Amino acid sequence: MNKYKLRAAPTAISKKLNSQKEPKAKRIVIGIDVHLESYQAARKIDNAAVGVVQSFKSEEAVLLYLQNQREQAEEVVVVYEAGPLGFTLYRQLKASGIECLVCALRARSRKGSGARITLSMRGA
Repeated sequence: MNKYKLRAAPTAISKKLNSQKEPKAKRIVIGIDVHLESYQAARKIDNAAVGVVQSFKSEEAVLLYLQNQREQAEEVVVVYEAGPLGFTLYRQLKASGIECLVCALRARSRKGSGARITLSMRGA
């Protein structure tokens, strides 16, 4: 005698439940290098290594990328250096609910008011 197992066809509710997955990561940290004409972003997921740098041509593209990252993790943290664009990116990220940290410009040693600043390794 053959034994058969009956399986119910998937319903709309079960398909909806399967599509609502939990976030894959706890925290994604994204470092952004901000320039006047381009943006580069590198991300680190949880305790993994830093991923490949991605380039963006506009601020809107970066914001869209960051919104997509929010769907992949419970927490997204963005870090960038305050440069020529100031705090505009910070304000936009805070308004959209993304935690953002802004670093000060690279600290340079102050040996005196007229001291020459050397940026190359050979001159240091």
